[in-house]
Amino acid sequence: MSYNAKYIERGRAFLYKWQLWQLGDRYDAILHTDLDVDVLPVGHIELHQIAREWSMRLPQLVNAAHYNAPGRELRMLGFEDVTTPWNGGLFWAFPPADNGTLFDEGVRVLRAPWNATHGWERSGVPRQLFAGRAQPKQGFDGSVIGKPHEHTDWTQIDSGDLDQGFLLYMLQYKIRGGYYMGGHRTHAVSHYVLSSGLRKPWTRVLSYAPPERTGCMVEQLGRHAYLRGARLDTAHGRPRSSSACAWAFHLAASELAAHVNRTACCEIKATHTTVLGPGYVTLGVF
Repeated sequence: MSYNAKYIERGRAFLYKWQLWQLGDRYDAILHTDLDVDVLPVGHIELHQIAREWSMRLPQLVNAAHYNAPGRELRMLGFEDVTTPWNGGLFWAFPPADNGTLFDEGVRVLRAPWNATHGWERSGVPRQLFAGRAQPKQGFDGSVIGKPHEHTDWTQIDSGDLDQGFLLYMLQYKIRGGYYMGGHRTHAVSHYVLSSGLRKPWTRVLSYAPPERTGCMVEQLGRHAYLRGARLDTAHGRPRSSSACAWAFHLAASELAAHVNRTACCEIKATHTTVLGPGYVTLGVF
């Protein structure tokens, strides 16, 4: 959890996420992902299926953010997990075009007193603040997500003193504009938050030493597995995209194909089936 001075000092940067709600004059919707979220689709979902989901779901959400009745404005769509009722790793922000009024109110809250029991503005314990609401954890589709908030102080919430506690307070308590994602899983992504003992897979692909210097190692199998699963493992032709990211993965795939025989390497490393490990949870973008 975040309740120690060193972690809080490092984690203050998480609070910059609030600046997303200052951009209502430029964007209708913003998808935020932390660096440990891999937005490449999970599984063998065709790109046209994902495009169809985006073209249907996103306009609906933007419309809700702009035209819903007072008291049901949509300002954030996100997830809860076992450590927090509001996960800051992946969420949609729908900033209002209010000349920064909401943003300024959040800055005022950040400047206000805080303590571990009564939290932001010392307003109260989470269970007290959210008491009396018929559906305190509500999906935007009207479904009830999990149980009501039962935390008796803010130390029971991971990063309750940082972004996750602040966004929960601002968007579920102050303005009641924070909702939860439903069961849609067409565009599913991986959030690498579990203790697998492994680094993030895209880091494994792009950061390890060239294979001619390392030979057949478990790390190289990890690179193969990620590139193959993400359909980035072709060593021939040009990458599908001209972006710098696409070319970096293309180069990594070319290096592996030129210097590592994956079949022979797997025979040497009997643990290849667990190369990537189970270090992630699957989240839907909508």
